Amino acid sequence: MRLLGGRPEARVLVLGHDAVAEQHEILCRFVRGDIGTVQLIEGLARWFSSYMESCQAAAAAELQAAA
Repeated sequence: MRLLGGRPEARVLVLGHDAVAEQHEILCRFVRGDIGTVQLIEGLARWFSSYMESCQAAAAAELQAAA
C-alpha cells in the first residue's frame, strides 16, 4: 500500500484506489477458480482488516498533525 504526502484527500483517494485493486485481485482469483469460497471469504476478511488498519493509521496521522 502506498501513501502520498500532502493533502488528506489525496491520501484517502490512494487508499481507496489501492483497496479496490487488492479486492479485484482476490475476486479475480475466485472467478478463475484459483481459490475456493472459504479462501475467498478469508482473503476478503484479511483485505478488509488491512484496509481498515490503513484508514485508521491515515486518520490518526491527520489528527496528530492537527493537534
